[in-house]
Amino acid sequence: MSLYQKGLLAFALVILIAVGTVSLLVGRQTETELRHYAALYSNKTQNLAAALSRYYAERGSWEGLPAALPALAQTTPQHGNQGASSEGRGRPPDDFQVLDTEGNVIAQLDGDPQGRVSASELARALPLVSGEETVGYLLPEQTAASAVVLGEPEQRFLERLRAALAAGALAAFVAALLVGGLLMRGIVAPVRRLTQAAENIATGDLRARAPVGGRDEIGRLGRAFNSMAESLE
Repeated sequence: MSLYQKGLLAFALVILIAVGTVSLLVGRQTETELRHYAALYSNKTQNLAAALSRYYAERGSWEGLPAALPALAQTTPQHGNQGASSEGRGRPPDDFQVLDTEGNVIAQLDGDPQGRVSASELARALPLVSGEETVGYLLPEQTAASAVVLGEPEQRFLERLRAALAAGALAAFVAALLVGGLLMRGIVAPVRRLTQAAENIATGDLRARAPVGGRDEIGRLGRAFNSMAESLE
């Protein structure tokens, strides 16, 4: 295998790993966000959010919510679903947290409410609105998203996304490989000229010189080789 072929193969492997990694991460992150959206806006979660908003509107505060939350979660009505996505979109979250407007946990099904969620988690929570005022947030457990069974529309979206990512990755791979081939050609060509000059000197042609320019390492090597050839004449 020639130096050019080895260099091109190394370029191809690096490009393949980089493009494949980016495509995989983008695809997985998109699917995660889609599942989170489906869990957050499922019928069960939306109905629970409506029940919590009514609870706040009737009392004017969240007082007593930790004790009332299990009953609210069990009595929340479920609307009928249609299509392939009914199982995923109607699936109740295994656990969730009710937050105040500052992100403090004020109630949850599993364990005592305590602590405060991060700003990124608060941004992903479902607002609870009473009138025109946001009075809190509903945050399903992280595992709720992974348990969502995506319906046919979501599955088609993911299939189209994966196809687009594969096409983009292939185009990027080919373009990067062409650029890498041009770069390798520029690196290998001076080495080939040095090799040819060395072979000519080895056969007795002491006037052979390597036409190598530039200020990089290969250029310095070429000038050193020519100086050595001149000393042999």
